[in-house]
Amino acid sequence: MSNSTFKIGSVQLGADLETKTVVPITATDLANVRTQSDAILHSTANLAEWRLDYLDQTISSQAIFKTAQALKMNLKSVNKGLLVTVRTKAQGGEFEDDAEAYLKQYQFILKQELADAIDVEFTTAPDIRHQLLKASGLLAVPVVLSYHDFEKTPDLTALKRLAMEMAELNVAAVKLALMPTKPQDILTLFQLADWAKTELTKPLAIMGMGNLGRITRASGNLFPSIFTFATLDDASAPGQMPLSTVETQLQLFKK
Repeated sequence: MSNSTFKIGSVQLGADLETKTVVPITATDLANVRTQSDAILHSTANLAEWRLDYLDQTISSQAIFKTAQALKMNLKSVNKGLLVTVRTKAQGGEFEDDAEAYLKQYQFILKQELADAIDVEFTTAPDIRHQLLKASGLLAVPVVLSYHDFEKTPDLTALKRLAMEMAELNVAAVKLALMPTKPQDILTLFQLADWAKTELTKPLAIMGMGNLGRITRASGNLFPSIFTFATLDDASAPGQMPLSTVETQLQLFKK
């Protein structure tokens, strides 16, 4: 059922397609945003994720606009795409847990057409989430609906229920990032990925965090995950590996 595909910029994603690689931009100032983005532009990564929550909040909207506009255009010129994320502290990020500020940040991104896709947290207050999904739908900006658990991996039944609830919303894809604490948790993530390919109505990105979860970041071509995160510089989540390592392993773990 999750054989639907969608695009982030020039990049096509879907459960039946090869896993794409995403490299995060985690700089706190715009000079280093440009440095990190240049590295991504010249790399073999498919997508850049700009983690706006890392950025110094005193930087003006106009300066962010100019940088994001140039970044999106440059990525397009080399057939890549830009995912923009504002991760709250409650979900492992740096952005203050202020629902109205979260909404305003994304409204600015959407109105100014600064992203090829956005990441919206499933745990966002329902009224705020509804406004964001409605606005992104009207502007035809794909949404990756995400959920993170930095403490555990729920059981398979709970994860299936969560994924289906997320997939019912007007989003392009569902992303689950979970913390395995024992080898059985890795098997649970693989079982979920295998189930999602035929039963979930939206494409799934799934990853285990920490050292134990690393194998899940490189097995997306075998146990379907539409994208995986890798690093050229600083990691944005525990367990992320260098891009070259991830690319090599993705090719090893293929059907």
